[in-house]
Amino acid sequence: GKTALTAYVAVALREAGDQTASAKAVHYLEGAVDSSNDAYTLALTTYALEMAKSPKAAAAYDRLMAMAHQSDDGLYWGDVEPVLPFPQRGTPPKAPLPLGEGQGEGGAPGIPAPIRPILPPRPNQTATIETTGYATLALIEHGDKVNASRATRWLVTKRNAYGGFGSTQDTVVGLQAMTKYAATSRADVDATVTLKSGNWQKEIKVSPDNSDVLQMVDVPIGAPVSVDVKGKGQVVLQSVRRFNVPDPEPKAESVFQMQVD
Repeated sequence: GKTALTAYVAVALREAGDQTASAKAVHYLEGAVDSSNDAYTLALTTYALEMAKSPKAAAAYDRLMAMAHQSDDGLYWGDVEPVLPFPQRGTPPKAPLPLGEGQGEGGAPGIPAPIRPILPPRPNQTATIETTGYATLALIEHGDKVNASRATRWLVTKRNAYGGFGSTQDTVVGLQAMTKYAATSRADVDATVTLKSGNWQKEIKVSPDNSDVLQMVDVPIGAPVSVDVKGKGQVVLQSVRRFNVPDPEPKAESVFQMQVD
């Protein structure tokens, strides 16, 4: 939609230091706050208005917080309704033409359309991460460190084993939000994480000096690993299992060889 696109461009102009053209875009967004009903558009709009210190930023912030979802991992924004794998939601694929019906070139029978399988709905995780990233940036600009911390925690728990997310766009926005939060907050953490597996044990200290450093530990395989945490603060633990897959056997050649000229 044009409101989301205008907000996206306004943010880009503000980040580039432009004031004139971005002011016109912000003026348009101020009139669109009350009509923005989806979380993605409102997150971008709120971020743009907060960057511009617009008088409508507070109203946009209130509407954005009303759309927030809460979970054990923190706050997130996005369409929690599953996305159907069709061009339009709720529209099943058309049935193929039966053989002999329709008309091809020269009056020949039409070729039946391929059957598209009806796949189960899938959650739109990528859009939710991107939306939450923009919402987090808006909260940081607004000065709401408490909810920005909760949203950042949700983003951290959704990372993959390489620290990114599902696509390039949501990874860029998610990293921008987490980086900005880390740069504007002080880590109040003093914790000891103890990992145990049989006779093996490893202690990890987390303090303000190393709270933003990723610490990696190789744990023994073939036995359960227990985790015990003591102290204060917010610590995130992620378990990653990596394994090798043997190369597939070469495909056997068919006994029939055919060459058509």
